[in-house]
Amino acid sequence: MRISIFPVLVSAMMFIAICSGGLVFVFTFQMMGKSIADLFMSRANMIFELAALQVDASLDGVTLSHRLTRIGAATGGTVFVMDDAGTIVGHPHIVTGRAEPGTPEAVDPNIVHLMRGKIVPLPDTRIVFRKADLDGVDYGIALMPLDEPPGWKLGGYLPNPKHSELVRLKWILYATAICLIVGAVVIAYFLARMISRPLRDIALVADKIGRFELEFERLPPSRVREVDTTDAMMNSMADSLRWFGKYVPRDLVRRIMGDDHSTEPRERELTVLFTDIVDFTSMSERMTPIEVANFVNGHLSMVSQCIENEGGTVDKFIGDAVMAFFGAPEDLPDHAARACRATLAIRGAVERDNAARRAAGQPAVHLRIGIHTGPVVVGNIGSDNRINYTIIGDTVNAASRLEGAGKEYGDASDEVTILSSEAVVSAAGLEDTASKVGAIQLRGRQQETMVYAF
Repeated sequence: MRISIFPVLVSAMMFIAICSGGLVFVFTFQMMGKSIADLFMSRANMIFELAALQVDASLDGVTLSHRLTRIGAATGGTVFVMDDAGTIVGHPHIVTGRAEPGTPEAVDPNIVHLMRGKIVPLPDTRIVFRKADLDGVDYGIALMPLDEPPGWKLGGYLPNPKHSELVRLKWILYATAICLIVGAVVIAYFLARMISRPLRDIALVADKIGRFELEFERLPPSRVREVDTTDAMMNSMADSLRWFGKYVPRDLVRRIMGDDHSTEPRERELTVLFTDIVDFTSMSERMTPIEVANFVNGHLSMVSQCIENEGGTVDKFIGDAVMAFFGAPEDLPDHAARACRATLAIRGAVERDNAARRAAGQPAVHLRIGIHTGPVVVGNIGSDNRINYTIIGDTVNAASRLEGAGKEYGDASDEVTILSSEAVVSAAGLEDTASKVGAIQLRGRQQETMVYAF
């Protein structure tokens, strides 16, 4: 099963981002919890260390409460002492006269409420520490047994104003972690797209090259080194194949790629076409070599385009002449009709080109075309070191002779002379369209050939 690289990259990067964010969450939670516990512990220890020195059973409740009040004021909390009977014997409320020594409910109801809070384990200490909410504020309360007097307990509670700040910091860190995850996911998406999109373009180009469809835009440079190198190699390969396609018919290459046995020599009925410029030698004498090359290239391109538009195969260029055939490598049942349409298209192209040439003060071009339908051997013909996909047989010679016969049987005033055998006219169904020239003896053939003109 094939999978796309884009969702794989996005999923992998999202996984990494979420894992990283999760670690931030866990780390933050642990650090915040530890910070809160450490804060309470340090403040509680400080209170108890100071208060334990001030506790004396011989003192009356007011004096003891005075000492505890000073300690509470210094530490920001409320310090109290509870005897072995559970009675509050020292508390700031006793100093102010708000309460007399007695039960926690009578002296300070807050102590009762806070003692119902959640116990926070404090290892390696005798302190029992609890956390609770009092009027919307987080409080911590601690009790520690005293050595002297036996059974007495030193207690204290204080608000934790910095706890809310720690919680706020914790949520800020949580929000930061979430933003980091979202940002990482977005970056992962675009990074994966940046990597996968060029790979997809490379795959599309490779697919086109595989079908020998070479007309596509060059792959652009990439910021990813490996992708950029691959793009450059694909562009270079496409350029090489484009040059290769100028020497070998592309339809032939596609056919070979689909079935390499299709190029084995075999006998088939095809339509063969020859073109040749009249008096090209005389024309070329009035031009420089570069002008001759430019003229021939333009003319052959024009003729080839008309042939290829009808599914024909350009076999070879012979100077200014063109040899082509219809019906191979692709089977074309209407190959004769296609050849006729191609010749008429060539005539139209030459006439339009001549109009432009006359307007530019240049001489008109006259062209002869010969077409014939018949059996040929088509396939790879040549030596072990070099072969051509071409056709051989009497049909090829007959088409060439028909082109040459245009010198004698064509109208000199025509810009394009087209002579066709009866086999072509019959196969294309053009008996009512073509003009019969008559039976002529083609050079090199014993029997006469019925010839038609278009």
